[in-house]
Amino acid sequence: MTRAIHGKTIVDVLLNTPGLSEALVTGFNNAVRDKHEYGGFVYETNGVLRFKGPKKGDKASFCLDICVRDNAPQGASTNLVAVWHVHPLHNQARSCRPSDEDICNAKSKWLNVFYLVITGMKQLKNDKPFPGADKFIDVSLPGMGFKICF
Repeated sequence: MTRAIHGKTIVDVLLNTPGLSEALVTGFNNAVRDKHEYGGFVYETNGVLRFKGPKKGDKASFCLDICVRDNAPQGASTNLVAVWHVHPLHNQARSCRPSDEDICNAKSKWLNVFYLVITGMKQLKNDKPFPGADKFIDVSLPGMGFKICF
């Protein structure tokens, strides 16, 4: 069974949200350059997927609920489909996987939307699976230097 939020699958979110892939690339590149987290969200309006972001967070976190509260057009927060944030350091193992806090957020606060963590591709040798690794699936889009965990 494929999970759907407001009738949209993860494939819809990643491939059918106009401009989102470019925003993810920009967010990832900015995060690596600035060593800050970036993030945003995807919402549905009249059957069309739209997004906001990338917005800049701080070095250690990105507050998704504040981003949604401050940037969502009227009604968008009730039609939220996905939230996303970028881990900034693509060469650190911790940044190449969702953190423990991400796992908690995905299972609680953001349970009713796709919770995306954008990370680098590089991971340290012999890095052990993190607790809850089986709760996330990761994909990479062709030509992009990052993966998307959801």
